[in-house]
Amino acid sequence: MAQKFSSHKILFFGSAWGPPAWMKTNNDISHGGYLKGEPGGKYYKLFAKYIVKFLNEYENQKIPIWGITVVNEPVKGMIPEWKWNCLGLNSSQQRDFLKLDLGPELHRNGFKKEKLKLMIYDDCLLDMKPYVETVLNDKHAAEFVSGVAFHWYENRRKEANRKDIDDIYHKYHDIFMLNTEACELRKNDSERVHLGDWHAFNHYADDIIEDLNHYSSGWIDWNMALNIVGGPGWAENLVDAPIIINTTGNEYYKQPTFYAMGHFSKFLTPGSVRIHLEMDSDETEQFSIIKATVFQRPDNGIVLILLNQNKEKKSILITDPKRGKFIFEMKSESMASLLWY
Repeated sequence: MAQKFSSHKILFFGSAWGPPAWMKTNNDISHGGYLKGEPGGKYYKLFAKYIVKFLNEYENQKIPIWGITVVNEPVKGMIPEWKWNCLGLNSSQQRDFLKLDLGPELHRNGFKKEKLKLMIYDDCLLDMKPYVETVLNDKHAAEFVSGVAFHWYENRRKEANRKDIDDIYHKYHDIFMLNTEACELRKNDSERVHLGDWHAFNHYADDIIEDLNHYSSGWIDWNMALNIVGGPGWAENLVDAPIIINTTGNEYYKQPTFYAMGHFSKFLTPGSVRIHLEMDSDETEQFSIIKATVFQRPDNGIVLILLNQNKEKKSILITDPKRGKFIFEMKSESMASLLWY
């Protein structure tokens, strides 16, 4: 139904959170654990077949899968206390699984790069660079890889460095970067859903702009819609979402984050390309920097997306070498998208 209503082709991607429990060393779908045996062994080959079966079954329902990640959060999957479905895969295990099992199995079943985008890693920025380098420095594993997936959850820690995204992008020229998971999670707050929350609006918009400016091809929210307490979730990981459903009132609420995402999804049409931007701003006051990104669309339109997180309005002088200068007044704590031809 979504494919029928969408004005653009929808790109679906999947991610196995783990194999069936009987394939794992701890015989449990969660709480850490690895595949039994070693890459090249029967359990690794079974997991590869399991992933291919997933792809085939969706195709049978006329839902072609554009891409997959090898497994969701393989680094977190090595934590014994991890309560979600998971599979631990260190970088050498993922490398060898790719070249000995998953890559060949995908190719045997017609899922080559032209048909399916295979993404590695799919975890937080902190551990990304050495993990990805282990996989992509092996030419036999790298031949199956189209992209690198990462998540946003630890992006605000000082150890997290988006320069790692830049380095990977420049080092491996045929690889795209993609933020494949994000959601607003307040760990120390008993209420996980805050209707009309502007903090989440700023958090989303800021992170999206930063990722796009560091070569990410997109940014994906984990939850399309949740109920008024941030569920359902069998692991009790209640979070916020762009759309909140009130089933008792038979109504739904579009959160500020819904509109933050709209500035990108509505203005950056598929095939848009980021172009060079230079910013000169007053950095004397805390949070005084305006965040911005610029793209050229397939129809040759230029899109400038601006975020002002300041408590006061800001005057922005915009200079386009081909189109001249103009001043734009930004309201306090606001976003704006400008389109010109």
